[in-house]
Amino acid sequence: MKRAPATQTAPRGRPKDPAKRAALLNAARDLFLRFGPDGVTVDEIAAQAGVSKVTLYANFTDRDALIEAVIAQESERIVSNDYLAEARGKDFEAALLGAGERILGFLANPQMVGLERLIAVAAESHPAMARRFFEVGPGRNRDILVELIRSGVAHGRVAVDDPVEAASDLVGLWQGFLRLETTFRYRPPPGIDEIRERAARGVALFMRLYGCEPAEKKGPA
Repeated sequence: MKRAPATQTAPRGRPKDPAKRAALLNAARDLFLRFGPDGVTVDEIAAQAGVSKVTLYANFTDRDALIEAVIAQESERIVSNDYLAEARGKDFEAALLGAGERILGFLANPQMVGLERLIAVAAESHPAMARRFFEVGPGRNRDILVELIRSGVAHGRVAVDDPVEAASDLVGLWQGFLRLETTFRYRPPPGIDEIRERAARGVALFMRLYGCEPAEKKGPA
């Protein structure tokens, strides 16, 4: 009897176990970050997750879909859609401060270097996936910052002509040389106190660049 190809998927309608899907994502994340996307097989991922390869293909159509899901999961740790919902109820500067702390905390994680390698290698092997990777990762988080800034414009907190460029400016103010210094081991990752200080300083500088003077502080016309 001829063996089914490795890429065969499970029959449609097969029930999926959320716990097994989570185990697969965690196993794939660990192995991909340690060995790179080309150094790991689906058999190894299934074995580490404690499930069968059939279960893996029941949850992910192929290896590329699993890589994309891992990247999407990691991007959720930066600024999630849940955070955006919470931020809508906060003061504008407090919302930006929270976003900055989350972004800096994620970027300060030593495993971020491994994630960048995962994205770079996957995009090189599959050029058509590069745009999708950006959309589910940095692009999605950029869009959340852009929405926060647009809200600030609508409420008269900032004067911004191009919210996308303004979001880029804000991320630059938060990061500075931090990413390069930690990537090249020039310095250790920042602790929580430094992350808070950098986030607050970036927001303060951003408000000096784009902030609107409150109406009650304005002099006579």
